[in-house]
Amino acid sequence: MDHDGADRGVLTRAGTTFPVEQVRTLDAIHLSTALAFVEAFPELAMVALDRRVTDNATALGLVSA
Repeated sequence: MDHDGADRGVLTRAGTTFPVEQVRTLDAIHLSTALAFVEAFPELAMVALDRRVTDNATALGLVSA
């Protein structure tokens, strides 16, 4: 996938709903980017101080650190 395709995929995912509750725009981009990166880096851990982000990360199957 080219660079622009990856960007579009992340932004498209960020514009959809998240499992736990509505997230803020930058949080949605953060979570969507993590979902894209975990394909290449399976041991990726999500680090965040905001419980909305960590709750959604866990619900999406991402490891929260």
